[in-house]
Amino acid sequence: MSTEESQATFPAYLRRRLLTAGLTLLGVATVTFALIHLLPGDPAETMLARAGASPEAVAALRTGLGLDRPLLAQYLGWLGNLARGHLGTSLLNGRPVAVLIAEQFPHTLALALTAFSWALLLGLTLGVIGAWRPGGWAARLATVAAVGGIAVPVFWSGLLLIWLFSVRLGWLPPAGAQGVRSIIMPALVLGYSSAGPVARLTRATLLEVLAQPYITAARAKGLNRRQVVLRHAAANALIPVLTVAGLQLGFLLGGTVVTETVFSRPGLGRLLIDAIIWRDLPVVQGVALVVAGAYVLVNLTVDLLAGWLNPARGWE
Repeated sequence: MSTEESQATFPAYLRRRLLTAGLTLLGVATVTFALIHLLPGDPAETMLARAGASPEAVAALRTGLGLDRPLLAQYLGWLGNLARGHLGTSLLNGRPVAVLIAEQFPHTLALALTAFSWALLLGLTLGVIGAWRPGGWAARLATVAAVGGIAVPVFWSGLLLIWLFSVRLGWLPPAGAQGVRSIIMPALVLGYSSAGPVARLTRATLLEVLAQPYITAARAKGLNRRQVVLRHAAANALIPVLTVAGLQLGFLLGGTVVTETVFSRPGLGRLLIDAIIWRDLPVVQGVALVVAGAYVLVNLTVDLLAGWLNPARGWE
């Protein structure tokens, strides 16, 4: 496909992707609403449990919160509020859900971006080392490190880092979000879990590219391994790695729940956990929708960037 044809089909491609993104968000909203209402327990009873309220008080609170309406009516009402840009109001403290999310989102975004930078740096480095001299000790060590990032649970590696750098050495704070030092360990843990897929795909793609005839021709011209790998092969292996890296960024935005809990950091993860414990339905639904929206936006951006780098593949 020529550049002119690619540019001509870009608006249609963009409309198609936006429609898919909208349907995805609608599906996430519907599934989240259904699942949260299938959870055991009653929000009104949970909120009044410590006060020892009577059944009449619980029923009155349910009516005041609109929880006595049919599920379909609640669902349609929530969708109507979403269409007007209103995520609802917290059942627990009466504050707008959008305000609660806006307060916590910067903490999650800072952690996700820091972890993504570390994951990209580590993953690309391990992938290049693994493809540099396949079968060598450095390649084997890089492969073990990449697999470890996928296999080791986040909570386990987080506890190990807390024990080492906080308890034993006293170098870093074990919890909280005060200053740059407090984000180092959570970012290392979260980023390491995402570095594995990037490293494995980088290695596999580089090995595939290095087997191409033009790479053989480049070597025949006298180029050394460093020039072949970094100057020629790496550029052609960029697109699939970029796609996976973008998906990992979306994963990091939604995967901070465990990390923020282990390190007692503020953020959407902690907000979501507290909302689930207290059965704060609007907050749970709002956080899930925002995280899904961020993931869809990242995925769309990666698709458009990959299409721009290789229009013949992107706008098909």
